[in-house]
Amino acid sequence: MDKIIIAGCEIEYDKIETKKAYEKCKSLIHICNCISCRNYYNASPYFENAIKALFEKFDIDIQKPVDMYDIPTSKDGKLLYNGVYYIVGKIIKSKDNHMYRITDDLKIRFNNNLSLKNENFSKNSFEMEILFWAPWVMDDKNYIKDSWKI
Repeated sequence: MDKIIIAGCEIEYDKIETKKAYEKCKSLIHICNCISCRNYYNASPYFENAIKALFEKFDIDIQKPVDMYDIPTSKDGKLLYNGVYYIVGKIIKSKDNHMYRITDDLKIRFNNNLSLKNENFSKNSFEMEILFWAPWVMDDKNYIKDSWKI
């Protein structure tokens, strides 16, 4: 188990078991084929390096969220997404339950309660919720044009 202090939490996590769990999960594109989910899936290679580094830190497959949805809000050609990923381990200490800004485009929060069931993760897991701006990479620009602009 590795330890880290991030987003107001002291966390103990198991990269190997987390990676094994994600290897059994389906990717987002195989769960939902809506344009928003296809965009998230196809945009993930273009996420900023800080976002990719966060997922690599825990060995999370960024294309396999437990839950993901867009908030129909856009800015600068990006769409706002809220998602949940699970990590094998535990939160040792937490100051509060608010979201912490990691970059201009990313906020995260950790939670010991798993909001959705996922047979690939044991109850010895915790949740990482993300709120962030992902680039719109789909050819159909109407979806992002119809969202609220900030």
